[in-house]
Amino acid sequence: MSAFGLGTSERRVKYRYDPGVTAGYHRLWAHRSYNATKPLECVLALLAAAAVQGPIVWWVRGHRAHHRYTDTDLDPYNARRGFLWPHIGWIIVKPRRPHGKVDVNDLKKNAIVMWQLRHYLRLVLVMAVAFPTLVAGVGWGDWKGGCVYAGFLKIVILQHVSVFYTPNAHY
Repeated sequence: MSAFGLGTSERRVKYRYDPGVTAGYHRLWAHRSYNATKPLECVLALLAAAAVQGPIVWWVRGHRAHHRYTDTDLDPYNARRGFLWPHIGWIIVKPRRPHGKVDVNDLKKNAIVMWQLRHYLRLVLVMAVAFPTLVAGVGWGDWKGGCVYAGFLKIVILQHVSVFYTPNAHY
């Protein structure tokens, strides 16, 4: 249970609307919890791009460093720096020292991971903005609503829900 009695509802939101990060970035690539077929890896890479949390290599590197150096100066999301640091501080403030070293050579050998890295910005625009806009526009004629609500507002909400976990889990 979290310090604020939160957790279950955030997990529902995150797992339901962010499977690329949960099943892909976190379970598949960061922890290597299971093996996936290439088509599934491709789908997860696309869905994760829609979440706009950075390329696979960058996200996994930070997560592996977080687990290896939890709550030390080498942890990119060090909760001992206060509640706001792991929530948003690490995103907007350049660290004074480099994060701890972790091995991501397994990712550099994965063709889908490297493809997503090369095309990340284009994938974000297509998956996070253009696709939701297209679905709402063609589906029920609400192009503006698809762009604003299903595109940009979804990104903002998922970002805050996602980054709320780390500080909340450490208190």
